[in-house]
Amino acid sequence: MFKPIFVQDIAKNLKLCQSDKYSVLDSVKPQGAACSAGISQKKINEISAWLRDNMTSPETNRIVDEITKISENNNRDILPSVSPTPDNAANKIKTRIAYQKFLSEGFKETHYLNYTKFFCSENEIKKIKAQLTDFTFLFFCGRGQFGSVWLVKDLSEQIVALKLIPKKAFRQLGAEKEGLIAYRSKIKNFEHLVQIYHVGQTKDFFYYTMEAAYSVSDEYYIPITLSSLFEHCIFSPQDSADISLDILEGLQLLHSNNLAHRDIKPENIILVDNKIKICDVSLIVDKNKRSTAGTEYFIPQDADEIPEEHFGVDCDLFATGKVLYAMLNNDENIGLFPYIDKKTLCNKLARKLNLIMNKACSPSYKDRYSCTMEFIQALLKAKTEPKKLLDFF
Repeated sequence: MFKPIFVQDIAKNLKLCQSDKYSVLDSVKPQGAACSAGISQKKINEISAWLRDNMTSPETNRIVDEITKISENNNRDILPSVSPTPDNAANKIKTRIAYQKFLSEGFKETHYLNYTKFFCSENEIKKIKAQLTDFTFLFFCGRGQFGSVWLVKDLSEQIVALKLIPKKAFRQLGAEKEGLIAYRSKIKNFEHLVQIYHVGQTKDFFYYTMEAAYSVSDEYYIPITLSSLFEHCIFSPQDSADISLDILEGLQLLHSNNLAHRDIKPENIILVDNKIKICDVSLIVDKNKRSTAGTEYFIPQDADEIPEEHFGVDCDLFATGKVLYAMLNNDENIGLFPYIDKKTLCNKLARKLNLIMNKACSPSYKDRYSCTMEFIQALLKAKTEPKKLLDFF
């Protein structure tokens, strides 16, 4: 049903440095210190009982066995020690399993409505379906402050992502339409940028369709974003550099066309056709236009001091530096910036990337990269710099 790429394929395609071949169910694994500390047998028993009471799938025993193995194999060094406690990890496991249980039950209309009613009223759902009859609605992906995103199938049987914005949200609608017009008119290369297929409107909605991220499964839709990869994979320094370069190549194309993304973060980096792509074009603006758009921790603290002619580029590069930090530290929690696990810094490339990341996220815009190509060249130099004699000792 969906275009799937399984976790073991992610590891193969992105060359992630993890010897184990993860299964889709590995998303229930606790991370970091929760693994190294292990989960008590009491907690394992609680989780197992909860699973058997709440999940009738034949996969139940397999999940329980995998969780038990995690507890038994508690000396595996997976991620740095800045991680959830075992209790929090166990709660996270419960949450993930409950979510997967829902997904595995498919898209029965009643269950579908029970899920979406927390985000859309039933009347709104009926209105959407009545006005967009060219699409078969498969899954409600989520909503932001103004719009919602759905996974749909169009008349040509192609599965795409559909962004809907109510026309009553006229302020956001105007800004997003302006950004879309500029994006579609200027961007012709979509190797590392999401492609917009169609833009339209109905009586009550403005909408556009675009590439949908690959899914972890062909039975239900869990999009593969850089954010979700933190749950499944371990990024090597090489991976961190390569993915950052892909992001920067996409940004270079935007910046060279006088556009800025303004919301670079792991959730907005997706995997499509084995390519890393920047998605969510809703905040795209002229790169010289000052705005308050963005996500906390990915916005420079000195934003008010950045000259207007550098504003969009500087904000995008700063955010990319934070994404590089998250990959280098193998932890999506960037609130710990600039902490890097000492073991990670034993790797020479990691030490170089640490310096690059710190420059990209320097407290003062004057000390950060002045353009996208400067950031790209720094990464390329770090990857290709020849070894010196002392490096072998």
